[in-house]
Amino acid sequence: MSIRSPKNILSFRKVIVLNTLFWVVIWAIALWNNFQWAESTNREFSIDTVLSWSFPYYLSFALIGPLVYLLLIRWIDYGYSKQVLLHLGPAVLTGFVHQLGMFVFASLFSPNLSLSSELTFWEKLSLQYDRGFFFSIHGFLFYWLVVGIFYSIIIYQKYRREELNNLVLKSDLNVAKLQSLQMQLQPHFLFNSFNTISMMARKNKMAEVVEMIGALGELLRESLALKDTQMLPLSKELELTKKYLQIQQVRLHDRFTLHIDIPKVALETMVPSLMFQPIVENAFKHGIEKTSGQVSFHITGSLDGRQLTLQFFNEGTLLDEKFEINNHAGFGLTTVVSRLEHAYEEDFRFELKNTQDRKGVVAELTLPLSQ
Repeated sequence: MSIRSPKNILSFRKVIVLNTLFWVVIWAIALWNNFQWAESTNREFSIDTVLSWSFPYYLSFALIGPLVYLLLIRWIDYGYSKQVLLHLGPAVLTGFVHQLGMFVFASLFSPNLSLSSELTFWEKLSLQYDRGFFFSIHGFLFYWLVVGIFYSIIIYQKYRREELNNLVLKSDLNVAKLQSLQMQLQPHFLFNSFNTISMMARKNKMAEVVEMIGALGELLRESLALKDTQMLPLSKELELTKKYLQIQQVRLHDRFTLHIDIPKVALETMVPSLMFQPIVENAFKHGIEKTSGQVSFHITGSLDGRQLTLQFFNEGTLLDEKFEINNHAGFGLTTVVSRLEHAYEEDFRFELKNTQDRKGVVAELTLPLSQ
């Protein structure tokens, strides 16, 4: 399997710069080591030595590097085995070219290197060939080193590009899911509210109907303004919840009381928008509405380190002893769990349980503090 479409990852100019810098650094390190070795052994370290050996040794690699990259991106779409075969010829050729470059510089700057200065260039080259110094294994191996370096860069760039694309796709997917959940939630609430208005109209409670329609219109206006808002301050979420509870107070008249006690320091904590609404709805549908006489609903909060715990307590019908939120929750609470998972992954806790004194049911929500 090969790496696809890498040709636009690095510009050729950038390749030249990176390749040159790499070999200049390697050459500088080699010069320093040679100088230290010459100092420790009392040997001469001259400019002729640099120009006849060290400089051409690394210069050839600096010149060959960009050409290797061009071959690499030309053959990158082939399979690994075919790429190795295609690079084998240039690698061998690099061994010859590297040794030839070394010989040329040695002939120019070190005329006393055991080769008679009376010989012509071609005679000296032929003599090198006869001695077996016509091929550089270093050139051959360094060719594969350059291939490996550029190949690693291509793989890394491809990995980073795919990682970025995956993050973008994941973000888009999460936003789409959250928007879908909000769109499902609003009709669910509307159906319940209109059903309540219908029942009140049948009982000829027109004043309450008018008041409730007004409160419902205001709540819908606020909710629609948040259609693209996934998170909002806790204080704003509480305002929306109060508007919803105002609608319920119209229905229940004086027998319903509301208590809210949230620490001021926590009011700017960001929470998923319209998240409290289904929790409160669930409390009314399964608890308060099944209770006669005076009932109360409590929303309380407490801080513990970097966590905020919210409790929604309602008097009324208790949960079945076998109740489990993952298996028995309706649409509203399932929506809450889904949104919490998208917003906090596993960094949250949501429970629905009977109170210890068995006077009602409490929905307990623990969230990390965030500004």
